[in-house]
Amino acid sequence: MSGASWPDRQAEPVPPSWPAPPAVPPAGPPQYSPGQYAPGSYVPVQVPGGYGWSPGQPGPGPGAPWSGPPHKGARYGLPPTGPGSLANPWARLGARLLDGLILSPVGLICLAPVFIYVAANINKFPPPDQSNNSAAFPTGFVVGLYGLFFLCFLVEITVFVVWEAVATGTWGRTPGKAILHIRPVKVAENQVRLGRMSKGTCWGRAAAYFGFNLVSVLGLLDVIWCLWDEERQCLHDKVASTLVVND
Repeated sequence: MSGASWPDRQAEPVPPSWPAPPAVPPAGPPQYSPGQYAPGSYVPVQVPGGYGWSPGQPGPGPGAPWSGPPHKGARYGLPPTGPGSLANPWARLGARLLDGLILSPVGLICLAPVFIYVAANINKFPPPDQSNNSAAFPTGFVVGLYGLFFLCFLVEITVFVVWEAVATGTWGRTPGKAILHIRPVKVAENQVRLGRMSKGTCWGRAAAYFGFNLVSVLGLLDVIWCLWDEERQCLHDKVASTLVVND
């Protein structure tokens, strides 16, 4: 025993033939890839140009069972509320209603040929006479009316698709979404691509939305799907790989 206290001892030099010790990683919370969560802490992957949700936000606590992201949109690094968070489903519905109100004159114009057709052929219906049961039913008129209705519906759907795609590709969103301060964004490789979406994504998203509406049940399911979806996506969002976020 040399009598020197332990803190006063000098470290012995390391022989030059020994390999260098491994570098010690800097202190701080570990980083995880999208979809991977650590018990006790959730560290979102930083999205380029993201919305500022701070990494290292504490989770449910050390040792607590982990059940997934702390809020909807967390897996993409989106904040729980405020700018950049996922849009409320009711805000999305309100934007659709506003866009429909803006385009309502188009619907009236598309129905104008139907009104003209009915007015020009109204005399083909027999007068209401209960004693005359031999009057021929105007089958040709009814078939023509249904055909004209279907044609007007296709024209209206086409106009709506063009409007949705062009407005989103030009301004980043439709006027209804602009009024309610929400916008669609592209998701690729588990990252949110901020900024304006490509024209192909805009056209595909619009076509998917109105394509689902051609079938009444699918159209309704498409609209309400975001109420229970984990990322508040409608079916047409899943087809186009998009999200709708707040400004």
